[in-house]
Amino acid sequence: MLMLYSITFVSSIILVTNNFVYKYIQLCMPSFLQIYWSPKWLVIIVAINAAIVLNWIAMSTFCGWPSAGFIHFVTEYGLNVLHFDLRNSTFMGISMKYGLTPVTLSLLIEALLLVLVLGGIGLLCAMNIHLCLKQNSMSTRTRRMHRQMLTLLLLQTGCPLLLLHAPLYTMYALLFTGATSPEILNYVIGILMALFPFVCPMITLTFMKDYRNFLLIKLFLRKMQRTDTSTIILKKGIDNGKPVFVVPRTITRISV
Repeated sequence: MLMLYSITFVSSIILVTNNFVYKYIQLCMPSFLQIYWSPKWLVIIVAINAAIVLNWIAMSTFCGWPSAGFIHFVTEYGLNVLHFDLRNSTFMGISMKYGLTPVTLSLLIEALLLVLVLGGIGLLCAMNIHLCLKQNSMSTRTRRMHRQMLTLLLLQTGCPLLLLHAPLYTMYALLFTGATSPEILNYVIGILMALFPFVCPMITLTFMKDYRNFLLIKLFLRKMQRTDTSTIILKKGIDNGKPVFVVPRTITRISV
């Protein structure tokens, strides 16, 4: 489960960054879209993403796997201070005092910087997409659709940043500064991380109109729309001595 959490954590920012890069290439550099059709480039892209995930798993394993001294310290602290028995629980943790060597510390910092770089790439692509939409000559409807997708991408970026990465950076700050966190902060970090699996899909479901209507109908909060279609065919005739060519007309009535 801890490995699954690590994969989910880093995959959240990888997927958002890939979406931003693809959207940036699609709007600002369409001549490079062919890389997504080339099997060679697809293999390279998948390999890069897999390497980032494996790098994060390696960091979680080598840096977060508790040593015997760390396990003893945490269990004693839990029993004496928190009155909570952790001896039969599975946990991971990072300690500057117990088990963190220069090699694992370097791996920890490298993984943190890698996540920051991914976030910076997404932010840079978002800024360029915004400028591109202002400068490109396209129809109002097309521009509105692209802006809607950009807004959705920004919301999808803010969700993992707020619920996953902000708590992580807070824990990193506490680790490297040696500061003592208040008890309420422990609960806030846990609640934010637990909300991510619920909030992330809800953003897409509520933001996209079709998904939102489908969800409301399934929850019986909105009645399904009924579409009545009727076709009227007029007979051929002559109007003021000129032949009339009749085209069938379709009238659609939508009722809720």
